[in-house]
Amino acid sequence: MRRKGEFSRMQLERDYPFQVAIHPDLARDISQLRFYPSIAPRRKTMVLRGEHRVVVCFGKEDEARAFMRHSQGELVRCG
Repeated sequence: MRRKGEFSRMQLERDYPFQVAIHPDLARDISQLRFYPSIAPRRKTMVLRGEHRVVVCFGKEDEARAFMRHSQGELVRCG
């Protein structure tokens, strides 16, 4: 059951389609990411080539690419 105001995974992927996978150790300082205005209010996790990753979602592609360069992350597809 979803609580009022809570993002579903489908809503997250619809509203924030540009996603960057980063190493979990880098995600600890995620609170400093408010520099990117289009960042999603929550993150998700995934396994990428056998390794756990934290996926940070963005509403704007240019911000996702800037974050990717900054964090040495990798752009991933929704879904």
